[in-house]
Amino acid sequence: MSIYCVRNFIIISLYESLRVEFGTNIGIMIVTPGLIESEMTQGKFLRKA
Repeated sequence: MSIYCVRNFIIISLYESLRVEFGTNIGIMIVTPGLIESEMTQGKFLRKA
């Protein structure tokens, strides 16, 4: 799970930096995927709806 958190932090930090560099003339949207059911997340943080 720590790799997932680090990856999201890196993505958000990169795009926040780009947003500052490019200014207000260019819009930047940040999209970070959520958790999906897999062996790594089995039994963690996921509930069936």
